[in-house]
Formats: sequence, C-alpha cells, structure tokens
Amino acid sequence: MGQPLHLYLVQLQLIIGDWLSHHRWPLWALHVVWEAPVSSSLW
Repeated sequence: MGQPLHLYLVQLQLIIGDWLSHHRWPLWALHVVWEAPVSSSLW
C-alpha cells in the first residue's frame, strides 16, 4: 500500500461524507454502507 490503511479509511470517509452532503442520503444508509465493508475487512 502507498499509505497506512487508517489514512485511506479517513480519506474514504471524508469523500463519502462530502458525496452524501450533496445527495442528502439518510444517515442509516451511510451507516450500512460504511459499517459493512469495514467490518468484513477487519474480521
């Protein structure tokens, strides 16, 4: 990897947050989209 995983996740979260701020998705959708890949990658 070019950089530590946690920095990648922080950048990804910021990108998703910025995208959601424009598309007005409900927070539960962000939770589902964010938690599922993170949990599966960690466990």
